[in-house]
Amino acid sequence: RGTVTVEYVDKNGNPLPGGQQTTVKDNVPVGEDYTTEEKQFDGYHFVGMDKTSDPANGKVAEGTKHVIYVYEKDVTPEVKRGTVTVEYVDKNGNPLPGGQQTTVKDNVPVGEDYTTEEKTFDGYHFVGMDKTSDPANGKVAEGTKHVIYVYEKDPVAQTGNVDVQYITYVDGKAVELPGGERTPLFTTDQAVDTPYTTNVRNFDNYHFVGMDQSSAAATGKVTNGVQHVIYVYEKNVTPTVQRGSVDVIYVDEHGNPLPGGELTTVKSNEPVGTSYTTTQREFEGYTFTRMGTGSATPSGTVVPGVSHVIYVYTKDEPLPTPKPGIEGGTVTVTYVDEHGNPLPGGEETTVKDKAPVGETYTTTQRDFDGYHFTRMGEGSATPTGTVVPGTTRVIYVYTKDEPLPTPKPGIEGGTVTVTYVDEHGNPLPGGEETTVKDHAPVGETYTTTQRDFPGYTFTGMGEGSATPTGIVVPGTTRVVYVYTKTPTPTTETPTTPTTSTTPTPTASTPVAPAPVTPVAPSQPAAPASAKLPQTGNQANDSTAALGLAGLGLSALAALGLRKKKNS
Repeated sequence: RGTVTVEYVDKNGNPLPGGQQTTVKDNVPVGEDYTTEEKQFDGYHFVGMDKTSDPANGKVAEGTKHVIYVYEKDVTPEVKRGTVTVEYVDKNGNPLPGGQQTTVKDNVPVGEDYTTEEKTFDGYHFVGMDKTSDPANGKVAEGTKHVIYVYEKDPVAQTGNVDVQYITYVDGKAVELPGGERTPLFTTDQAVDTPYTTNVRNFDNYHFVGMDQSSAAATGKVTNGVQHVIYVYEKNVTPTVQRGSVDVIYVDEHGNPLPGGELTTVKSNEPVGTSYTTTQREFEGYTFTRMGTGSATPSGTVVPGVSHVIYVYTKDEPLPTPKPGIEGGTVTVTYVDEHGNPLPGGEETTVKDKAPVGETYTTTQRDFDGYHFTRMGEGSATPTGTVVPGTTRVIYVYTKDEPLPTPKPGIEGGTVTVTYVDEHGNPLPGGEETTVKDHAPVGETYTTTQRDFPGYTFTGMGEGSATPTGIVVPGTTRVVYVYTKTPTPTTETPTTPTTSTTPTPTASTPVAPAPVTPVAPSQPAAPASAKLPQTGNQANDSTAALGLAGLGLSALAALGLRKKKNS
């Protein structure tokens, strides 16, 4: 007999998603025809058969044939791209309320047209373009263009107010949280430069993620007009718990449930990883011989879906009537591999030598390094029984253990780092990049914390930063906290118009993204190459994905038929 497998790999020998090794022919007679086919994979194209591959089509030979299709990743032509931003500032370069830097074109092809427009701001009038500004209208170029409109403050009364609002974004639209409606800090307008302070608040099922792009500083001084302080929150996500079930059945060699051994649920819709245990039972007139094809292990942990534990029994033979002149019988035991070769130390041994007919005999399943027991051999007697005339052979069959797979880069774990930087992206003293998780298992949780730095105020998470708390994913995840330097108070004469000393980003200063929807590392779905749960039998594992085969399938079918008849 022989076996044929097929797999689809890249030029480095790595299986493609959905192209893992599968069995085409499993332990079938030599000479039987087999066929495989070239498949399509998104982002790859077929380049040929591996130099070690067996023919794509042919006949089964003794042993195992491996058919290997090789693919190469498609190449995407590079397109030059550029970005255009616009901002509206006063003569000192400070962004006007509502005039913070925004993106007009974000990473679009070079040559695409862009336009900006002069806007109106209460208390200010337009005076011209900044000397460093790019044209108000034009075409996108490689890199980033900055369009900067400059305004001058109107001579008005130097009073103002501040209000605070707590929001979340739903489908890109700002929605106030219950109890977080816009509220003035002062009952009447205050003199310019009056200090004010706002705070992060707690809201059930939401967590704070940063200040809105259009928000005034969380702590600062009153300026002319009204300043809006806007805190942005994100709804908490409850992780999905995977669940599964386990059942057990006791059947004869034809797949029929034994009386009292019908399908029974052991675990029903339990969380994945929950332990379960089943036991080998005794049935009068039957002897346990093996686990069914496709059976889960007798004891283990719950996996997604339904796992079936199948115990297979053989009906005891009636004691033979001794024939005249035959005084007894012989019993031997052998431990062999799947090809019938005796294992080292498992050669044929005589258990009973010309013993009286009817005398009981017993053999035991043994352990062999590098092998695991899978079944009784074809034509084998039961492990325990009675002596009959002639020679009785008990044969235990073992399968060689497969070597553990070598972890591939980016699959076995991930790394998480945290950095504390100023608005220019420079790490603060003592806030340099630190590793929180180093090649930790994918799915493991991580946590970082907001820290205090003298002379600096926390303003939000950096652009592209992962969430402060999350789970490890393949590769490197970076968490970036951004701080703004706290300004030194200055003395202003009451009669002299002043501008806010609240620290605001300059034209080249990064600002918190808006709407604030920090990008958490994407969590991978179950990989296409996810392996089925190990059952302790390598041959069984390769067929488990197709459902219960052989005895297991017939057992369940028989049970279903009986239930149908009974109903």
